[in-house]
Amino acid sequence: MSDSPVQRPAKRSRTDTSNAESPHGDPWLDDGNIILQAESTQFRVLRSILSASSSVFRDMFTVPQPANENLVDGCPVVHVSDTAQDLHHVLKALFDRR
Repeated sequence: MSDSPVQRPAKRSRTDTSNAESPHGDPWLDDGNIILQAESTQFRVLRSILSASSSVFRDMFTVPQPANENLVDGCPVVHVSDTAQDLHHVLKALFDRR
């Protein structure tokens, strides 16, 4: 056996690092089409459910988004001023009907 250090192959660089710092929150829906970010936590949900459930979200979605908007997994990211814990509770009430 050789005493030389093992050479590991170089890792591929990420092309989309916008989610590297933001852990997924619950809910994170595979078929979600919008990501809400509160603090450093992202929630992937359905825009249609948010619009149907809240006039605030419905009005927010009527505002045109910039052409160079931030995308994560192909979904636009909307930053909200709520705490991650508060947004978690609201989204669970809307999306988890158990």
